[in-house]
Amino acid sequence: MKFQKIDMHMHCCSAEYQPPFIRGHFATPEDLRAAYDAIGVERGLVFPMGASSECALCPLSVREILEMKRSHADTIGWWAAPVDPRNITNTPASDFDTLLGWYKELGAACISEMTANIPLDDPRFIALFRACAKHRLPVTLHFGVPGRGYGVVDELHLPRIERVLEQVPGLVLIGHSPIWWNEISTDVTEANREGYITGPLQGEGRIQQLLRRFPNLRCDLSANSAYAALMRNPTYACDFLEEFSGQIVYGTDIAFPNAVHHAPFVKGMSDFLDQAVDAGRISDQAYKRVCRENALALLGPAA
Repeated sequence: MKFQKIDMHMHCCSAEYQPPFIRGHFATPEDLRAAYDAIGVERGLVFPMGASSECALCPLSVREILEMKRSHADTIGWWAAPVDPRNITNTPASDFDTLLGWYKELGAACISEMTANIPLDDPRFIALFRACAKHRLPVTLHFGVPGRGYGVVDELHLPRIERVLEQVPGLVLIGHSPIWWNEISTDVTEANREGYITGPLQGEGRIQQLLRRFPNLRCDLSANSAYAALMRNPTYACDFLEEFSGQIVYGTDIAFPNAVHHAPFVKGMSDFLDQAVDAGRISDQAYKRVCRENALALLGPAA
């Protein structure tokens, strides 16, 4: 175990502030610390799950986020600003520049997981993304389907994210969720893109094409979406990690207590990375980039 990972994707809230939820309660910083000690993580980036109404599971205020970070600085190293493209005026004229400047002054390191269920190249998104690029704030995207659940909307093979990256140079976007990770293989279809595809990978998919074309595009290894996709072919997964080692960040997507025991992908991904580098299937350089260095390049030192 290497004990040097940075978690670029997790959710927690304090024991004093626990919104009701079907699974009981969210992970506290203490729960998170126990999980981190078990899988070799130093600190993480907290995403407040409440920026968009479609995913208002844990609507933490900025004050609550800052208080939790100050009281648990050994576990929570960074925080993400809760922003939605419909904020302020619900038009492309919204003054995101001023809003993001304020968040940056407060210490925000990136934008919270984007879950607004509208097209990714909607003019309101473009306005927000231009401000994100100006303030050098990366954005993690959870991809969904229109009119059902949460997540930004893109079609099969992700044409909208390509248009966004063309229109907003310098914007750092980080892909996440099954709809994103299923594009690692050519067998993704309209019928299976929302779930966890099984069986061997069927050739290089859209993700690889986009990563090669756009150096400012990233993907995160959090949740079962990444783990299930890569475990379809662990040998190729090592090749993927090696080739794109500068564009992949480690993450867990921990949201609930006892994640190490109840969410097999949390320990599974950490173990896979540790075992791959120990066995020489990925290089030390690739391991360090994926597990730590890429995150620090985006987030800066913990404050």
